[in-house]
Amino acid sequence: LDDVLSNIGFGLFQRTMFFLCGIGWLADSMWLIGVSVLLPRAQQTFQVPDSQIGIMSSCFFAGMMGGATAWGFAADRFGRKLPFFLCPLLSTVCAYCVALAPSFPFLCVLLFPLGFNAAGSIPVDSSLLAEFLPPANKYWVTLLAVFYCAGDVTSSGLAWIILPSTSCDPMDEISCPPGHNRGWRYFFAILATLQLVFFIIRIIAYRQRETPSYLLTNGRREEAIEVLWNIARKNGHVQADSAKLGIDRLTLNPVSPPASRGKSKAKRGTFSQLFKGRVAATTTLIVWSQWFLMSLGYMLYASFLPKLLEQRQAAETTEGDAGLAGGYRDLFIYALCGLPASFIARYAVNSRLGRKGTLTAFMWTSASLLLAFTLVKSHVGAVMIIGTVNIMSTVAWAGLSTYAAEVFAVDVRGTGTGIASALQRMAGIIGPIITGLLMMLNKDFPLWGASCILGLAGLCGILLPIETK
Repeated sequence: LDDVLSNIGFGLFQRTMFFLCGIGWLADSMWLIGVSVLLPRAQQTFQVPDSQIGIMSSCFFAGMMGGATAWGFAADRFGRKLPFFLCPLLSTVCAYCVALAPSFPFLCVLLFPLGFNAAGSIPVDSSLLAEFLPPANKYWVTLLAVFYCAGDVTSSGLAWIILPSTSCDPMDEISCPPGHNRGWRYFFAILATLQLVFFIIRIIAYRQRETPSYLLTNGRREEAIEVLWNIARKNGHVQADSAKLGIDRLTLNPVSPPASRGKSKAKRGTFSQLFKGRVAATTTLIVWSQWFLMSLGYMLYASFLPKLLEQRQAAETTEGDAGLAGGYRDLFIYALCGLPASFIARYAVNSRLGRKGTLTAFMWTSASLLLAFTLVKSHVGAVMIIGTVNIMSTVAWAGLSTYAAEVFAVDVRGTGTGIASALQRMAGIIGPIITGLLMMLNKDFPLWGASCILGLAGLCGILLPIETK
C-alpha cells in the first residue's frame, strides 16, 4: 500500500484532506481556548465563588476524556468516516445550547457533551490524514499544528473583539446589569457557527468511503482499489494504468507500523494488540504517559491563563474595561506566537533530533521558561516568555501527534491515539483542580509544578524504544 501511495504521489487530494482534517484540529483548539475564556465571564454572570469555578472546566474535560476514547474506538470499529462527520455536527448543536445556558449547573452539564463530541477531532483526523499520505510526506501530520494554533488565534481574537464591550468591569462586582454581561453568549454562538461552517465544508468536499488502509485491514480489497483510483484521478493520473501505480499488487495484509510486531489478519484490531510484545507494550505505555504528563503540565498554567493575564493587566491600569481588553490582547499575542511553531516542528522532526529528540528538547525548554516566568516582574517580559512557552510546547505536541499517528498499527491506531487523547483530557480534569489548590498556597506553585511535570514528559521521549523517522 505504501508503494502505491508513493506512486500516486502527494497532490490535490492530500492537500484537500490536510485542510479538511486541519479544520477539525482548529475546532478542538478553538473550544479549549473558548472554555478558558468563558470561565471568568460565566463566573461573574452566575456569581460563582472561586472554589467552584473549576467545576466548569472539569465537566468539559470529563466529556473530552470519554469522547476521545469512544470516538477513537468508533473509528477502528466502524470506520474513520462516521466520527469525521458526526463530531463537528454534534459539537455545533451542543455549543449553541451552551450559549443559551440559563444557570451555572446547566452550563456545566452542557459542557460535558460539547467536550465529548469535540474530543474526536485529534485522534480521528490525525489517523485519517496519515493513512492517505505517501511515506515521504508523513510530516504533513505535524503541520496540522498550524490549524491547532489557528484555533487559539481564532478564539482569543474573537474574545478580544467581542468581550470587552459586552462584559462587565471585572473589578466591579456590584453594578453589573445582567444584560450587559452577555458577551460570552455571543462569543460561544459565533464559535458554534464557525463549527457549523466546518461541518458543511466536510460534507461538500469529502467523497471517499474510507481510507485504503482501513479497507484493506478489514478485507475490503476492491473498495480499497476504488478509493486509490479516485485519489489517483484527483492527483492527475487519469491515463495511468494499474501496473504503473502498483494497484494490482495490493494485498489484504498491509504492513503494520513498528509498535505492532504481530501480523495483520484482515480483521478489526483488538485492544490487546497494543501490548503484543515487549517493544509494543513499552511504546504504548510511554506514549500514553507522555500525553498525560504533557497535558497535565500544560493545564496547570494554561487553564487559568486568561484570568492570570487579565489580573496582571488590571493591576497596571485603573480602568476595568482597559484591563479586560489588555488581558485579551495578551492572550491573543500568546496564541499568535504558536503559529510559527508548526513550521519549526516540521523541520525538527525530520532533522537529526527526530521525533524523540524533538519531544525531549522542546519539553525541557518549556519547563525552563516556566521557571523564568515566575522570576520576571515586567508585564512585557512575562508576555514574551509565555509566548515562547507556547511555541516550544506546540512543537512538542506536533512531534508527539506525529509519532502516535505513525507508531500504532492501522487496525488499532484509532484506539491507541484515542486512549492517548483520553488521558490528555483526564489531565484536563485534574489540572484545574490542582491549580486552584496550589494557588491558595502560592500563585507561583502551579508554574513550578508545571515545570517539573513537563521536564518528566521530556524524559519519556528519551525512553521510547522506537524512532519512527
